[in-house]
Amino acid sequence: MINVLHIIDSLGRGGAEMLLVGTIKSTPEFNHVIISLRPLNEFTDELKFIKVYFLNFRWYHSLPSAISKVKKIISENSVDIIHAHLFWSVIISRLVCPTYIKLINSYHAMLYGKTGGANYPFYARLLDELTYSNRIVTLCVSEQVKSNIKQYVGIEENVYVLYNFIENTFFDKFRISTVKSEKIRLVAVGNLKKDKNYTVVLEALAQLGSGIKDCVTLDIYGSGPLMEELKLMCKYKNLNNVQLKGSVNNISMVLPNYDVYIISSTSEGFGLAVVEAMAVGLPVIASNIQTLREVTGGHAIYFNPLSSTELSSKIGNIMDGKYNLQELATLAHQYAKKYSKEVYLDNLRSIYLSR
Repeated sequence: MINVLHIIDSLGRGGAEMLLVGTIKSTPEFNHVIISLRPLNEFTDELKFIKVYFLNFRWYHSLPSAISKVKKIISENSVDIIHAHLFWSVIISRLVCPTYIKLINSYHAMLYGKTGGANYPFYARLLDELTYSNRIVTLCVSEQVKSNIKQYVGIEENVYVLYNFIENTFFDKFRISTVKSEKIRLVAVGNLKKDKNYTVVLEALAQLGSGIKDCVTLDIYGSGPLMEELKLMCKYKNLNNVQLKGSVNNISMVLPNYDVYIISSTSEGFGLAVVEAMAVGLPVIASNIQTLREVTGGHAIYFNPLSSTELSSKIGNIMDGKYNLQELATLAHQYAKKYSKEVYLDNLRSIYLSR
């Protein structure tokens, strides 16, 4: 059996981490081992039969200790493939991987430049560039991420786009949305951080006329550093129709309760949550950024993420019945099938097994 060592920055419940756990659960033909650079594990039940090592990695000064520990783990587990996710795991994987072991690096976000949500500093980009070699198989979650690392790191060889997948349960929950113009329930899902740009949505809702405003609700699922700031904004603008619901683990059960999904990000590497919404049959309002146009395949209502006025107008148009939301949702659902688990796993297996 082929031994695959996965290295990831932590096992908090984020997009990259959920992708990793889902992959491991669905590929029992490989023997999986995980290294989490930080001692955080929100997948205890899902990984109960998987060997997981936790390091105490903090920053640059932790590199020597981490390298030593990872090398020992590689030796103890007779590793055939190393698959690293996220920035520090990628860097460490390059510093420890011997040439006889296949090395795969996955980029999950736009890391560099002003259009990158992470906007990593120049010294991080320099470290990325200096440690890279073209023997590495590089996987990107979108064409935009691929372009980002080509421009800023110079990665052009042996690099592929492998779109993230969503669990089949989202497709199982598909139903045709029957939006009624007298009331629309909006929903958004994502961590409460700056690049998710929730303030533009709140501004847009505040700008709706009183007759329309009373007919629109918004529930936001997620947690993060901007929770209190968003609560205060809702209070200041009298947005009693907005609720910050916190994090949930069963979002596939939650999404079908709504009419329209909204994503307002200024930057995305992929956009897993919007694909989940497409799969269950929600029409989508999305920021007019290249990644979201790529991921939605043009099957969304787009708005300038810097213009609350434009978004407010689009919401008003929905209330006025100016969009065929059922057709939009059906086309988006069909397009989302390219992000099925089966498609992803078939491609990943081919990468793991290729020489």
